[in-house]
Amino acid sequence: MSYKKVAVTTTNGFDNLNTISYKGPITAHVVVGMNFFKDFFSSITDIFGGKSKSYQNALEKINYEVIDQLKFRAHSLGANSIVGLKVDVDEIGAQGKSMLMISAIGTAIVCESKSKFNEISNQNDDYSSLEQFNFVQTKLKFYERLVKPGKTLDDKFWDFVSNYQVKEFYKDIVKKYEEFVNRTLNEFNKKRFIQYYSQLDDKECTEFLYNILLDKSKAELFKNSIANSLVIMNLLDYRLVIELIENGDFATQKIAIYIICKSNKVKYYTSDIEDIDKLIDVILRLFSDRGEISIKTGSMFGKEKQIWLCECGKENDIKIEYCVKCYKDIKGFEEDDYRPKDAVKKLKKDKQILQQIISSS
Repeated sequence: MSYKKVAVTTTNGFDNLNTISYKGPITAHVVVGMNFFKDFFSSITDIFGGKSKSYQNALEKINYEVIDQLKFRAHSLGANSIVGLKVDVDEIGAQGKSMLMISAIGTAIVCESKSKFNEISNQNDDYSSLEQFNFVQTKLKFYERLVKPGKTLDDKFWDFVSNYQVKEFYKDIVKKYEEFVNRTLNEFNKKRFIQYYSQLDDKECTEFLYNILLDKSKAELFKNSIANSLVIMNLLDYRLVIELIENGDFATQKIAIYIICKSNKVKYYTSDIEDIDKLIDVILRLFSDRGEISIKTGSMFGKEKQIWLCECGKENDIKIEYCVKCYKDIKGFEEDDYRPKDAVKKLKKDKQILQQIISSS
């Protein structure tokens, strides 16, 4: 849908149309010099004369421009309508000059799509505003910077893609992130990366990040950084974690356990209880001992003792928890790793909390 088709109303909603989600308050401003109006007043001899019509048309044009900007910003946030529209006019001064600032304020929302929805907007769609032209021009400029190897991303880039939630860039931003993560994190602003993906709040983008963890061609450092980003953004997805455990190698499975233990979901649903049960079952089935317990006969008097053979090939006394060679336990985890039992414990707690919420509602 073109941004010009974004519906606008001064009320809190549209009749017979339900609001699906709120994108938040938005504002737009147009500043006009006082000379703009003096040109009209200087030639007006009768307030009801011919020039009053031109003056009225000029005011309508300014109002339409600021509303047009507001619609464009709503569209950039993924909204298809604006409610609670207010237009204010304020006089401002700078360097001895007076100007008028026309401001439009509203709330961007996603309204359910119905055939009659398009009838709400009656604006022409046969032109492009200056703001739209500048937006596309800026987007192309930043995209050239994004895809150029070795080029850093400055605050202006991050402000643009975050404020306008430019989804088209999400795959290339990850490529750029990978380029710098594998060299030095200091050259890539990880906080802005996380801010960008957090604002997208898009299932497609979340799946894209999880699929990186399944990609065997990606470096371990980069995978760990993506996993940390998922944790910080609270992008725990039970079904996608199941895919990591079922389809990944052991290193990927360990990352999945880490995500379970350290992350949460932004929104929980009743269906999550069933997904939690499935995830617990997968963990209990697929995580087993990677080493072997056996009996070894000693050389003196043929005395037997119990040992465990690590996957690295080192024999360890049964009383030793971590291999003296590779420092991993019999299940392949190091001392600082989160373990399957930790993940199961957290999942059971999450399930219990959800059940309490459901029973009390």
